[in-house]
Amino acid sequence: MCLYVREIALAEGRSLQNSVRRGRDRIKVRRGQVILASAQGSKVPAIARRLYFSPQHVRTIIKDFNANERLMAKSHRMPVHSRQGVLDTQHVLRRLRRTANRLGSLRRVPKQIRQTRTIEPNWKRH
Repeated sequence: MCLYVREIALAEGRSLQNSVRRGRDRIKVRRGQVILASAQGSKVPAIARRLYFSPQHVRTIIKDFNANERLMAKSHRMPVHSRQGVLDTQHVLRRLRRTANRLGSLRRVPKQIRQTRTIEPNWKRH
């Protein structure tokens, strides 16, 4: 007896493809690969060989997806990376302020010290 996933709606299929292509959670990506392979008509042993899973694990993923329609749906929690982005932005702003303060202190250095010589190549020094 062959086991396949239930009929997938077009929007759900696009969501699965998007999560497989751009997903950050490895487990969800691998589950999505199993579900999409089954939706394309691949049998359980072929999916297991292709993705290096046991056939029993592939069957479990397919059965869970068929039983629970919201298994692969997006959660409505705030993504973790958005807070990280805020922290990164604040970190960059602090670094820019420090650099600006250091550059401001260079302006106070006497002009003679700030001037740099140009370095000539060795073959021009004759």
